Amino acid sequence: MVNIIAEIGINHGGSILSAKNLIREAKESGCWGVKFQFRDLRTFYQNTDEVSDEMISTEIERNHFSVDELEELSQFCQYLGINFGISFFRLSDAKMVCSNISDIDFFKVPSAECMNTPLISFLIQQGKKVFVSIGGHSTKLAINLLKDFKKNIVIFHCIANYPVRLGDQDLNVLCKIKESGFTALGYSSHDELWEVCLLAISQGANWIERHITFDKSANGLDHNSSSTPQEFKKLALFASNYNKILGESEHTPNQGELVNLQNLGTSLYAKTDVLQNALAKEEDYEIRAPRIGITVNEFQARFKNQRLAKAIRKGQPLTESNFHKANDIINDDLKKFCRSVRLGLPVRLHDYDLIKTKFDLGTYEFHLSFSEVLDGNLDDLVLKIDNQENISIHLPDYIPGNRLLDPISNDDYTLSKSLEIINRTCDWSDKLEQRTQKKINIVGSFSCTHNQSRDDNLDQIFEFLLSRNTTILPQWLPVYAWYFGGSAKLNLFNSKEDIDYLIKNSLKICLDFSHLVMAADYYEADWRDWYKRLKGSIEHIHLSDADGPTSEGLMIGDGQIGDFSEILDIKKNKILECWQGHINSGQGFKSSLGILEQQYCHRR
Repeated sequence: MVNIIAEIGINHGGSILSAKNLIREAKESGCWGVKFQFRDLRTFYQNTDEVSDEMISTEIERNHFSVDELEELSQFCQYLGINFGISFFRLSDAKMVCSNISDIDFFKVPSAECMNTPLISFLIQQGKKVFVSIGGHSTKLAINLLKDFKKNIVIFHCIANYPVRLGDQDLNVLCKIKESGFTALGYSSHDELWEVCLLAISQGANWIERHITFDKSANGLDHNSSSTPQEFKKLALFASNYNKILGESEHTPNQGELVNLQNLGTSLYAKTDVLQNALAKEEDYEIRAPRIGITVNEFQARFKNQRLAKAIRKGQPLTESNFHKANDIINDDLKKFCRSVRLGLPVRLHDYDLIKTKFDLGTYEFHLSFSEVLDGNLDDLVLKIDNQENISIHLPDYIPGNRLLDPISNDDYTLSKSLEIINRTCDWSDKLEQRTQKKINIVGSFSCTHNQSRDDNLDQIFEFLLSRNTTILPQWLPVYAWYFGGSAKLNLFNSKEDIDYLIKNSLKICLDFSHLVMAADYYEADWRDWYKRLKGSIEHIHLSDADGPTSEGLMIGDGQIGDFSEILDIKKNKILECWQGHINSGQGFKSSLGILEQQYCHRR
């Protein structure tokens, strides 16, 4: 773990208010602690005859805080929940302050006094963390002198220039310190560029200290080697995620990569109808996108000149299922189970007939694209719907122009297109309701925010949703969603605060259990606790497994949920949303449905 210390030092201009504002910014930026300096000005300087001494002493006097003022700042840090530390240059100053202030969380010995062993020894005796910078000294000399303290201090590599020119950092010193037996390492940065701290972290620094300021051009000695709160937020973000960034030595493709491989990759499609028992020949197929079948390499390595166990129609992808005589029949017991718990499958307009014929479960959710809503003829499908079926609709995530669906957008185009898509979907839903004489749930991902307050965003979304005559349910979301070929952070319908809001206002949602696990894992919470609180808010359910904050839509049994039988008892429509469950003649769906049946029947 890497911790960040914001050195306020003398950047407060002698103002308690300014110091408190900097403390607050450091806390909000994610810093572990803040640090000040203390010198007893009554006795600190013997004289200031030298030009540089006069300049520095004048600046120190201008930014001096008394012991009482430091006590006030210590209490303020305690109130905010951020660690408070002080740098001392003399033993007498340290003794005076420590006898008057009890709430000091850590001490710092600056580079100029790193050889002051009496001061170091006294600070260690206080039982708090002690950091020692060794800037301006030979690394070998500093390590040799401080080796007896290695169990009690953290050495900070430092270049005692203000600022440090890029290229003068000597960050390899950190490796030297570690080789000498110091287990914790620090880097005190006076660099012009805060990004140097990231390189220090990569060299093993567990602690980063850097000056904080509101204005790098302000009057004062340290502002030009400081960072703004915005830069501290970036630094703290990288530091807190450093180990995650390093990750594993063996990479397993994430869900977003798999989606991109499908969307951007190619596979083989039949040029003409190919009969059962025919030899697989490359000339019978053409390479096209998306990749939902066998790739050229896979064909060459495993399937060339193999006989097809199943015929393939012109334009269809060549899949592994074409080479296996798998049992595609869905037995009556599985169908009966699914119908009894109202468990169904997601379908697209083009594969509804195929999936309905194969599985015949009686519960389906149409997942629409914006082009199908805006350009397609949805009404053609209405008469194909059995009036006994349970139907739901999933709104498109996107609108034309690579934008997310957002019915409360401040952008005219986004708002107009989003409302057009929602209105057309609602019109179609009304016709399906007339056909089935059952309520149709429309599910959508409403993740866009336009206000600073979470509650204000939720108020705005539900004001829109509840104004409709059709039931539109927001679905529970992950913190990181796979949008636009990458990972996008979402700030709604995925936290404890959202649960509080839903319960307080008695509102209904579609609970996606995969997203529930992902969001809870991100916040290091137990998804089961969140589930118990959300039970009363469930109006519709999406089922799939998950494992961690980014592993979405796993097959049942491949994640951490375990037994789904209690969830299956909820008297609401449930849609199995295992990613790519429809591939290879729906083998993923069939396998997951079978596991759910076993779990449910075994519990009974």
